[in-house]
Amino acid sequence: MASMLTRTVERARRELRGHYAVLRRAVAGRIFKRSLPLTDFWLLHASWITRCLYVVVKLDIPDILAKGPRTAEELAAQADVNGSSLYRVMRCLAAMGMFDEDRAGRFSLTHVGESFRADVPRSLKMWTIWRNEDDLSPELMLKAVRTGRHGRADQQGDETSWKRLEVDEETGAAFDKSMGAWTEIHLPEVLRTFDFGPVRTLVDVGGGRGVLMAGILKANPHLRGMVYDRPPVAARALRYLEEQGVAGRAEAIGGNFLESVPAGADVYFIKHALHDWSDDFSIKILSNIRAAMTSTSRLVVWDAIVKPESYRDRLTKLLDLQQMIDTDDGRERVQADFERLFAASGLKLTRIRHTFIEDMCLIEAVPA
Repeated sequence: MASMLTRTVERARRELRGHYAVLRRAVAGRIFKRSLPLTDFWLLHASWITRCLYVVVKLDIPDILAKGPRTAEELAAQADVNGSSLYRVMRCLAAMGMFDEDRAGRFSLTHVGESFRADVPRSLKMWTIWRNEDDLSPELMLKAVRTGRHGRADQQGDETSWKRLEVDEETGAAFDKSMGAWTEIHLPEVLRTFDFGPVRTLVDVGGGRGVLMAGILKANPHLRGMVYDRPPVAARALRYLEEQGVAGRAEAIGGNFLESVPAGADVYFIKHALHDWSDDFSIKILSNIRAAMTSTSRLVVWDAIVKPESYRDRLTKLLDLQQMIDTDDGRERVQADFERLFAASGLKLTRIRHTFIEDMCLIEAVPA
């Protein structure tokens, strides 16, 4: 009797799933057909959202609104800009969900807008300013597609964004801050996904200002760490680690991962760095890490994995275009690319774990 009831329930579930699938396809088809012109329209005009976002962030509007609702005229007086023009920008972003506008014309922050304040954890303010002021004009992408070289090649010769950061300390510091803000968003997933319990020493290769290392050390008091990056960046990292109160268990060493990497750590992290480099340079970086590893060391690459057949990794595919413009043959990669790069560097892929953040997977390798 019980088995018959179980079979009946399971048959009913299968039938319901089938009916639901048919209904879902029908509804999706009707919605798609109705919204197609609107989708085309949004694709055409989406860049205006980014420009509006840059304007209000650059003018510190989210920081001003943190103190309470304001009209556009009140905001304009504080920011020393034209009230009518600012209102039109604010109105547009309110329609996108960044602000609320009440009947009195006062604007306030939504939970989306809160993310662009300077004083909140995982702020997007510096990243917004950096990406917009870094000259992402349409001509750069067209040049990259036409020539196969990075988009800035014609205006900068062979100088990529990384060379610009080396010679312009102010721009380099701004970049470090924007990347640090991006890392703050990723940090909770790093702590959730990776087991630091057995680890005693950790090197963050290309670790920037040290935001990732500081967060890891705070959460793992038994751990000692090292940030390894270009000398000017390492100097800024040391100051940041001191500010965060973890300098007693951390070092910041200047060097070049294209030449060598500090030896003997239990684990090596490299986060969102390989996508900046061509396959040949990535193999060089990975080979240098492999040379520094002991027989029991592990390498963890934190990076995106492109899923060519999927529509769910839209952000990853957009970031890949950024690499096409900014770097000399850098790119986001599919899983087979990582397997090939590891094999050419004396490493073996052992595990991939996807996180809740689209552009970050845990990709682990050990000496082959």
